[in-house]
Amino acid sequence: SIFLIICKYGIMECIVAEVFHVTTVDNAEQCLVEGLVPYKATQAPPETLEKNHSYDKLRPESVAMLGVSRANSVYAHVDVQSAIKHHNGSWLSKFAGQLAYLAVDVDPLTTYVADMYLFGNTNGPRQYWGSLVPLKNYLDQLSQGINPTFGEQRGSSKHLHTCLYWWPEVLIPDGVEPARIRLMAASELPGTN
Repeated sequence: SIFLIICKYGIMECIVAEVFHVTTVDNAEQCLVEGLVPYKATQAPPETLEKNHSYDKLRPESVAMLGVSRANSVYAHVDVQSAIKHHNGSWLSKFAGQLAYLAVDVDPLTTYVADMYLFGNTNGPRQYWGSLVPLKNYLDQLSQGINPTFGEQRGSSKHLHTCLYWWPEVLIPDGVEPARIRLMAASELPGTN
């Protein structure tokens, strides 16, 4: 959700939205002290890191100009249910029962959503980067009761086809400082009450 701030000039949108990051219990303490640093705490296999770099090399100029890359982002989820279901990488699967969920405050204008389902898809980088939108755009659609979509050009068609996000992945460029991270209590997680 996006919060509002009231200032002497009237009501303005605050640049804070909450997203959710999953890590191991051991890594969570480090994140609360040092912040979320891209790839510092990951145990992703080398193949995943190589794939991220190959996708980054094929970013459209418009994405590169935003400063967004897979290699320099921290990954998160738009809601806690998705974080519980998908985690932030397959490497976390071996830590079942030892996971920590972090609520992270981000700027929805400089944090992005892409469709993780398209990562590794046959059309790979073009489709993946084509699904990238600012988190604010994604949240605005949700707040209107709309299933979030993105436009995609197919083949030589000049028309955009509307696509639903199958697996929305939040990319937070350059990480997050510790003051914007909090460890979620078990009582905040669905199905633990």
